[in-house]
Amino acid sequence: MTLNPNNTSAIIGLLSLVAGYLLKGAINYFVKRRTDKRQLSDKFTLEQVTTLLEYLSTLIETCKIQIQDEQYAFHDDHWKTKGFTSEEIQKSKDGVTERSKEIIKYKEICTRSSYFLPDKGREVRIKLNEITNIIDVDIINFYISHIEASDEVNVYIDRLNLLRQDILIMIHDTMK
Repeated sequence: MTLNPNNTSAIIGLLSLVAGYLLKGAINYFVKRRTDKRQLSDKFTLEQVTTLLEYLSTLIETCKIQIQDEQYAFHDDHWKTKGFTSEEIQKSKDGVTERSKEIIKYKEICTRSSYFLPDKGREVRIKLNEITNIIDVDIINFYISHIEASDEVNVYIDRLNLLRQDILIMIHDTMK
């Protein structure tokens, strides 16, 4: 079989058409795959942001309650002279223990949810550790040396609010 110019151009045209369809199909496949990945990533990030915001709020509110109730875990005799029964004091102590477990749970959820942030949320994890240090160390030391809550406790509550605000600013700056 001899190739004449008409057959050659027809074969080249047919091969070009097939190559074009294959190339277009491959490009469409990779673009769709990349778009699907990005949409999944965006959805996952949005879920993480929502979870972080929800549990951060819950964590801070639980910490504030803990600060108020922590005073009943110390100096039993003082609270008995104020009219509290042993059962009420024990109930408060049990509440403090249960709330401590909740605080740990909320902090861990916030920590896991912060990995979408730059540097895997290192700055947020530092702030979350500061929040739990207020509850685990600072407030306990305060109530060991003070019988009742005073205006000084507001300093810890203000610190909690500032830490929450710092975290919210980090999230906002990341989402821009």
